[in-house]
Amino acid sequence: MPVPAARARNTSNVTGSWHSQFRHGHSVKVVAAALVRSGAAPQVLIAQRPMGKWQAGRWEFPGGKIEAGESPHDALLRELREELGIQVQAAQSLGQFTHAYADRSVEIDLWLVTQFAREPQGLDGQALRWVSIDELAACDLLEADRPMIEPLRQSLGQWQLGTLAK
Repeated sequence: MPVPAARARNTSNVTGSWHSQFRHGHSVKVVAAALVRSGAAPQVLIAQRPMGKWQAGRWEFPGGKIEAGESPHDALLRELREELGIQVQAAQSLGQFTHAYADRSVEIDLWLVTQFAREPQGLDGQALRWVSIDELAACDLLEADRPMIEPLRQSLGQWQLGTLAK
């Protein structure tokens, strides 16, 4: 079920159908993970795009492309193992988000990862940073990731209250 989200620059939205949103240019299907670390105030992990990559230096939720024939959940498990060296133990889909950049469109399946084995490491050379949900808006997040902040804030509140599986 789609999660409500605000529009970012009138080009991002949450949708129940990815395919109806893209009629132009190159479209990339990806998964993104909001790994949560509990504490007095929960923190989520963001990754900095390495030099030499598109949008280098900007911050994003970790994840990557969904391969042909791969489910979003399987892509999540694979991408986080390859990029961060972790094994996902509990994850919940928070909905699908779309964003149209000038040169490409992205279709993002966002997951809240509440349990994982091993400490995340930047295996692709990317910097990692744990931030509170309130700090996210001040980070130089990719435009496609910005509309995810409010639905993530709501889900973290439910997770803290125990109404979302930990």
